[in-house]
Amino acid sequence: MNLDRRYRLRYTEGSIVEEVVPYIIFIAAIWGFTISSILFITNRNRKANRILAAFLFFLAWGLLWAYFEGLGLQHRVPHLLWLTFPHMFVFGPLLYLYCRVLTRNARIVSAATAWHTAPFILASIYFCIFYFFIPGPEKLAQLRQIQTNGPPLDFTMLRILGRISGITYSVLSLREVRSYTKRIKGYFSNIHQVNLGWLQMLLLMVLCAWSLSTTSFVVEFFSASRLAVVDTATNMVAFLLLYIMSYLTIQQPDLYNWVDHLNAEKVLSEERREPKQREQRSLNLNDESLERYQQQIYRLMDQEKPYLDSLLTIKKLSAISRVPVNVLSYIINTDTGNNFYYFINRYRIDHAAGLLRAESQAATRILDIAYASGFNSKSVFNTMFRKFKGATPREYRTRRSAH
Repeated sequence: MNLDRRYRLRYTEGSIVEEVVPYIIFIAAIWGFTISSILFITNRNRKANRILAAFLFFLAWGLLWAYFEGLGLQHRVPHLLWLTFPHMFVFGPLLYLYCRVLTRNARIVSAATAWHTAPFILASIYFCIFYFFIPGPEKLAQLRQIQTNGPPLDFTMLRILGRISGITYSVLSLREVRSYTKRIKGYFSNIHQVNLGWLQMLLLMVLCAWSLSTTSFVVEFFSASRLAVVDTATNMVAFLLLYIMSYLTIQQPDLYNWVDHLNAEKVLSEERREPKQREQRSLNLNDESLERYQQQIYRLMDQEKPYLDSLLTIKKLSAISRVPVNVLSYIINTDTGNNFYYFINRYRIDHAAGLLRAESQAATRILDIAYASGFNSKSVFNTMFRKFKGATPREYRTRRSAH
């Protein structure tokens, strides 16, 4: 994020952009500090929300600094110079740790966390020694020298490393969320309550901000000129990121409710022990035992229709069918070539298709059919129906009624 750069509006005097953008950035900064404070003191989901509060605090501080620098305040208060420079090393680790807490219930204080925060700490110490604590007149002299001769080597190297850090951690965070999504599909038949698609969208926005910042830096490095439009766009992406995070926090608090995530984590922690269990039990199954378990599962699915339970999990199905979880997962994966999520939803879609074909259900709303088939999300129902039937539920019903 380009929050360490000198934010200057280079537009014609009196333009609408020149007048409006600084106020947007200032309001966003104040809003960010407010949301950060609320998240920090709330008792709900304390561990994850405090990490998010720290991220929003640094983001808001960077936006506030961009506003002050646009006013030229650093010339009147030189001690503010480069105060946000080390922040580029903290955005990535904080967001990555936030993802790890949501997907793995990771510890905040650990050796791994120390390694992730080390670049930010070292950069802060370096600037304290060589820049932050020097007298104001010397800082202004350094600023004039930088404006005349360009930034010194240490500035350039740190800016390069900061952007590499930001982009790398954004990619790692995306991988963490996608890995989590893949894992939960092996254990949940409905994942919208534990899905982190919203977080993936935010991470893509963060990656976009880093890409804009890097583009502006590369152009400045090779052409010795600034792309003010790109700088403004970077701050606008940061502004949107801040408000979207705020919306998800205030308007949809269930996204941060850890009851569902903890339930997911209990299952996922068992997954990490499962290879050993498979080696001890599943792989020792003979063909007769395996066939018996298969018959139990498919007979249960056809006769008792447990898939109509929208809260069905692999552990619940294991208890109903009396088939061990690891054996159940093995049979589903080998027989269908897919995971538990698609295995159960295939049954649900076939059930829904039968209802859509039935003349007695011709007046029933499609949404009611979705709920009656075990779905609790209209969008997921439509997506899965198209995947398995090649048409939307409405198209399928119309097509069948025509015949």
